Amino acid sequence: MYGMGKIFNTKYGGLIFSLLCGIAYFIIILSFILKNTAQGGLLAFFFSPAIIAGAALIIIKTVKRLQEEEKFRNINLFLYSHIILMALSIFFLIDLLK
Repeated sequence: MYGMGKIFNTKYGGLIFSLLCGIAYFIIILSFILKNTAQGGLLAFFFSPAIIAGAALIIIKTVKRLQEEEKFRNINLFLYSHIILMALSIFFLIDLLK
């Protein structure tokens, strides 16, 4: 394996990366909830574990499946797209803090 996929070969690398991606998904969904509901803070609080852990689980399973199929280019594209998602979520977070 080469490239970004090496992250998932370390003991906690894949878990940390997946949880960070889950937090990125949560920030994007949180900004949508807060902009479209009157009191979305409580709603976001209740859905946060499902969004963060669910996204992390799906990311881990997808990368493991791609590793079994030996599609290393797809793993790299998948991980780079999630890095872009994390950068996008930073912009959403900055917009929420204004």
